[in-house]
Amino acid sequence: MPFFYNSDDLHPEVKPLSVRERNWLIQLERHLLKCPSQRLHLATIGDAALTAFDNAVRHVHDIRIEDGGASENRIALAEISSKPQIHGISG
Repeated sequence: MPFFYNSDDLHPEVKPLSVRERNWLIQLERHLLKCPSQRLHLATIGDAALTAFDNAVRHVHDIRIEDGGASENRIALAEISSKPQIHGISG
């Protein structure tokens, strides 16, 4: 089950999740946890898509995946579209 933030801890202008949004997030997590392999990893450059790539090959050859590196180094396996924007944040 996803961790849901308490509505009392949200910024005053943030509306709590609707029942449909909450259920969608629960289903999304369940589906992601069913990944059939350890080699698949996901990355984004901060848009509405995820790139699925072969992490086993990335690890063996120390391939950098930043800024589209998975595609450039031919380890990208799929591009997955998303309605919500996916922000790539590190740090």
